[in-house]
Amino acid sequence: MIAVALLVAPLSTVNIPGIKADIVLGDVVTFSCAVLFGPGAAVIAAVADGLITSLRITKTLKKTCYNAATCAVSMAVATQVTRLGFSDFGREGKQPSLVYIAGAVALLALSYFVVQTMLVAAYVAWSSSLGLWKLWKEKFLWTIVSYLVSGIFAVAAFILRDALGQVVFLLAAGVIVITAFLYKNVLKRASEPALSFGNGINEM
Repeated sequence: MIAVALLVAPLSTVNIPGIKADIVLGDVVTFSCAVLFGPGAAVIAAVADGLITSLRITKTLKKTCYNAATCAVSMAVATQVTRLGFSDFGREGKQPSLVYIAGAVALLALSYFVVQTMLVAAYVAWSSSLGLWKLWKEKFLWTIVSYLVSGIFAVAAFILRDALGQVVFLLAAGVIVITAFLYKNVLKRASEPALSFGNGINEM
């Protein structure tokens, strides 16, 4: 089930306007792995997500390796930061409360977002001679929405784990497709002409 969801993610990539970078929604799966199976499984899933996605969106070995390494480092750092605040997160034999998991996942999502987007932005800035901070604020900050969606689903996976088991990852695949569809429609509308009071209303 996890493999199916990870294979769906690369099919639902969303291009970030203005730069050669994409939003990949496999975090829905990797965050859920962190909650259900622990940090080790999350890192493995993140690397798999990075490799599978890279095989679709890039043809260079350098970028493929960088993407996989970025996912691994981001998840490793994020899970360790999360455990600093929530020591029982992802530990076998522990039964944390829903509130505890929600807080842990919020920290996980925020940490992963900051580390991953900064690493990707750094690569783009270096290869394009752009300012890192300005690039990150203008092109990557808004992508936090997908990380929040992934975090919310991870909490839902925790709630449904006993009822659905690994079938929950089939739901993850559906969330990935729906989120990508909404992203693409919002970006499409944002790129279309705005209202023009002098010449009437342009097509929206």
